[in-house]
Parts: sequence; structure tokens; C-alpha cells
Amino acid sequence: MCGRFTLHHTAEEIAARFEIQEVLFDVQPRYNIAPSQPIATITQQDGARVLGSSRWGLIPSWAKDAAIGNRMINARAETLRSCTIITTVPNEIITPLHHRMAVILKPEDEETWLDPDLKDVDELSQLLQPYANDALELFSVSRRVNTPAFDEESCIFPWQEDLEEAIVEASVQPKLF
Repeated sequence: MCGRFTLHHTAEEIAARFEIQEVLFDVQPRYNIAPSQPIATITQQDGARVLGSSRWGLIPSWAKDAAIGNRMINARAETLRSCTIITTVPNEIITPLHHRMAVILKPEDEETWLDPDLKDVDELSQLLQPYANDALELFSVSRRVNTPAFDEESCIFPWQEDLEEAIVEASVQPKLF
């Protein structure tokens, strides 16, 4: 669960949406972000919102090799102590597919989540709830998202057999020898 995600908005769109004051990461459209790759992050530092980046994957303080972070890509909301994709129990739409789902913050909760002075774990935990069923759209996508090198806009299109064939055909490279 949550082994891939997308970010296909520009730095300008993200800055406007989240009232970013400082941009430290050159955001490029990504449609198949995989563990261990750099991801955009929003933090609050010295009263300013900052768009930066982090490597996706938790690296525990006891780890001798950073590669362990490639496998530790999700954190249960109930036990969070670091930054990653946070999961929670699924809503009714996701339940038939998986026993966890990514937490999606409601816009009205973002200010609280980004407040660096808020240390009350119980209050923060209350924000980590399953997203509303009627606010999500569920559809199948290409199995090509299982390959991190396949990172193009068609990753987020609903799967259609004829579209899949066209994508495979377009990606075939001619042999040089």
C-alpha cells in the first residue's frame, strides 16, 4: 500500500495552494514516484512555509545502512514518530482493496498539522483519519506503475486495454543491431 504516488503540480501551484514563502526544491511533474526517490515536502521553519525535499523512506537512528529506508516507506498513524507517507485504517472504498490507506489531510487541518509549536500527539493524531468516501475517485491504472522507470502522465489515466497497447507500442525502441 502506498508504494507509489504522483505530484504533477508546478512549484508555483504548490506555493499558491499552501502559502509557501520559500521554494528550495525544483518540482517537476512526476506520475510514478517510488520509494528512495526525492519527494517534495512542506515544512514550517521560523514562521515561514518552505517547499523542500526529502528522500522517501524512513531511516531509523539504529540503521547501519540507509538502504533500509527503501523498505520502510509507510508509517501507521497510530505509531508515527517520523516523516513518511502516513497510513490509517481504510475507508469503505479502499477496504475491499487493502487494509490500510494513505492519510489525506482535510484543507482545514493543514495549518494545525504544519504548526511546529504543536507537540500534542493526541491532537495531531485526530487529524490522521480516513478520507471521506465521496471525496475520492477509484479506478484501475496500468500495471506499468510497478516499474519506477515508467514515469509519465498515462500513469494516472484510468486503465483501458487499447490505451495500454498504445503505450507499450510507443515505448518500444528500435533495435540498433
